Amino acid sequence: MPKIQRKSLINLTAFRQRNGILQKALADYLGVSRGYISMVESGKSTLAKESIEKIYNNPFHWDVNDLVPAFSRLNLAIDYLNITRNERRAAEGLPPAFFLTGGGDDEIEAIKYGYSGIPEYLVDMWCSGAPELNRDWLLMGKGEMLIEENQDSPSPIEVLQNKIDKLEAELLDCKALIEQMSVSLPEKVVAALQAMSNK
Repeated sequence: MPKIQRKSLINLTAFRQRNGILQKALADYLGVSRGYISMVESGKSTLAKESIEKIYNNPFHWDVNDLVPAFSRLNLAIDYLNITRNERRAAEGLPPAFFLTGGGDDEIEAIKYGYSGIPEYLVDMWCSGAPELNRDWLLMGKGEMLIEENQDSPSPIEVLQNKIDKLEAELLDCKALIEQMSVSLPEKVVAALQAMSNK
């Protein structure tokens, strides 16, 4: 595993504030000292994987979204991709197909416990399939998850229909050209043969 640098990837303070948990109460639940929680929040210490897991599996229905922001963004993005993807598949009469992260279990665990953020290759893959996803939000939490789409830009179905219409027009032009050639070609061949025979 890479070196743990939790200050920027785990936000224990935001998690506590969202849930109204005092440092002492969290310390008691985790079986650590209040001073240790204070040191973690100030970036002077790190939170053990076991403590993070205990917070995720708490019996108090705490909202864990602020604990590891990158992991929360990862889950929100996957949920969004699955919903939009399956809405599109349903519109085309196709069965659901669920989108997974594309990363391995170790990679997901590293994000979940604050060892790393969402890798750029995953962000690039997701944004190429869903350009409305905000790359900066996925990588750094900046802005909103979705970028407002330009209303002037055509939908993927409109783009496909335009390509089909263009190909059909080109096909009609080719058919007309072939018909012209089949009528005029024999006349040209006859004229060329006559010209040759006159020489």
